Formats: sequence, C-alpha cells, structure tokens
Amino acid sequence: MASVTINKAWKRYGKIEAVKNLSLECKDKEFLCLLGPSGCGKSSTLRMVAGLEQISEGTISIGDRVVNELEPKDRDVAMVFESYALYPHKTVFENMAYPLRLRSHQYSSAQIKERVKHAAEILEISDLLDRMPRQLSGGQRQRVAIGRAIVRDPQVFLMDEPISHLDAKLRTHMRGELKHLHKELNATMLYVTHDQLEAMSMADRIAIMNLGVLQQVGTPDEIFNHPVNEFVAGFVGDPPMNFINCRLEVMGDQWYLGNSAFKIGLSPEMRKSLEKNGHAFDRSLDVRLGVRPENFTISAKKSTEDSFQVEVYVTEPLGEDMIVDVLLQENKLKLKTRIEFEPKMGDKIWLDINKRKMHLFDHETTKAYF
Repeated sequence: MASVTINKAWKRYGKIEAVKNLSLECKDKEFLCLLGPSGCGKSSTLRMVAGLEQISEGTISIGDRVVNELEPKDRDVAMVFESYALYPHKTVFENMAYPLRLRSHQYSSAQIKERVKHAAEILEISDLLDRMPRQLSGGQRQRVAIGRAIVRDPQVFLMDEPISHLDAKLRTHMRGELKHLHKELNATMLYVTHDQLEAMSMADRIAIMNLGVLQQVGTPDEIFNHPVNEFVAGFVGDPPMNFINCRLEVMGDQWYLGNSAFKIGLSPEMRKSLEKNGHAFDRSLDVRLGVRPENFTISAKKSTEDSFQVEVYVTEPLGEDMIVDVLLQENKLKLKTRIEFEPKMGDKIWLDINKRKMHLFDHETTKAYF
C-alpha cells in the first residue's frame, strides 16, 4: 500500500474552477473520505488521482512517485464507481478475473483463479461465481465490483459513491462491510461521498470540500465537535446545526450572549477559550450562535435564569426521540429530544442550551471563534 499526496492541485474545465489549490494527504493504510455537496470538486479530485482527469496545476503523488503524467493503468490504483460497470455477458468469476486477464503475461490461469477465489471469500460471494450479473441483487453486484478491484491488489483503492444508489437498509449494511473490508485488507482507501453519515461512520479522517475549496480535515470527532466554520458545522449532523444571530456583550467581568429574545451568561470555559484565542472584547460584537438539535433541553416551565420561551411549530415523533420545530422570532429551530412530555403545535415551551456544546462563529467570515 502507499499514501496519496495532493499538492496545490487545480482542476479547470474552461473557465470553471472545479478544484482550487487543494493540498491533502491520504496516509498509508488510511480510510479518508472526501465529503461535500454535489459540485464541490470531490469526484474531480478522485478522478485526477485515478488519471481519468488531467490535473490542471499542481502535483499528485502515490507513494514516492509523481503520477501526473502516468496513464491510469500505470498508477497501480483500483477504482470502484457508483455504477457497477459489470459486463452483462460475463459471469461473476469472469467479471472479477477480467483485470487480471488483461495482464495475462503477469498471471497464470491458476493464479487468476486463486485471486478471484480469495476475493470472493472475503466478500462472501463464493457461491455466486457462476451467476450472471442480471441474476444478482444490487448489493451483490456492488460486491462483485469491489471484488474486481480487490483481485488487482492495488496500492490504493479509489471509491466514488459506491453505495449511494442502494436502499437505506442495504446502505447501512454495506457501510459496516466496507469498514470491515478496509481493516481486513489493511488498505489505503480514498472514498468520495455526499452522505455525511457514511463519512462519519466509516472514515479514519474526513476532508470536507465546498465550491472546490478544502474546508477542514480531521477525525469524525474533530469535524463534529470542532467545526472550523459555519459550512462544516451545518453540513455535518442530522438534523443540521441551528444558527442564531446574537450579540456578544462584555459587562465588567460578565460575558453575555443573546438578542431581543434571550440572554445567556457565558460559561467560564467558553470565556477562557475566547480569551485564549485572542478574542478579549471590551465592547459588544455581532456573532452567530450555533447549537446542535440534541443540545437543547425542553421543559414545560422556566427552569433556569437562562431559560427562554419559544412556540412549537410542528413535532415529528421518531420512536424514543422526537424532532420539535420551534419558532424563535425570525428563526425556526430544530430540536431533538427524548419524549418526556408531548408538546403540541402552538404550545409555548421553555428551552435551555447546553453551554458546553455551544459554538460561536464570526458574523462576517463565518469562521469559528474556537
């Protein structure tokens, strides 16, 4: 296996800049997810690594080799696409064996048979080798496509949304299978997805992109709990983070956050974090407060001096949990809570925010304060 290093890479399609000055490393034997919305440049990045797209500027290295000028077949990578791309007239065995038959001077028939057999055992499809693709389910076809990549024993696996077209139950199953496969193969995997749940549940690290620009690279925990800007904070999490326009005010040694609807005293930990990062304010400042839906406490009456009142807009029961949409002046907030009492549409309820879980963002740059 080998690392993949992207250094100051650009991809231009005419005047359109799909990838902008991207520097990123997928470490040896790492599972790295490229995550972002449609059109953010993640698939273009993967295709540049594979050699299916010419890099416009910068360098891409696999191991210690710069591969900018190498043909795809010479890069020692295997790519799994969203579409299965199986040959309908070939059996499962022949589909998996095909990449090796193209290199018949390197592999004997016995070696090809052994490699296909081994990959089939890993993917638990040994009993399907004599079937045709039309006789397989969607999940089985995807396993065959992955098996075709495994038999090549490449330095790097490249996966472009390989399970996005499967139904929800099968996607959940395949997430676990792919994570297990990565550990079993001890492989380097660069995986593209727009589904934050896929990235959060499978990846060692996540690289989030937007409009061709890398936003943040980190572990799932770092991405979720310490987003560097509003885009990352809002993109990761389901339901997404709530954002509220506020003012940060300093009154002597007391710090407050709020607007005309509420006023919250900042915790000592948050004050220390702000001061540690150079944000020692002597005046009021416009900020954006970010709170994840699960970090509100809902009650029928005022419970603390920081409690504030909202109106229930709609409720969505989800078994043990409930999503509650509430109105706070011009804001519509989504809350996620255990069902302890059932608020009704139009009810007035009280909220408290977990101060240890609050996020603050610059009103203009959208960057996180800490």
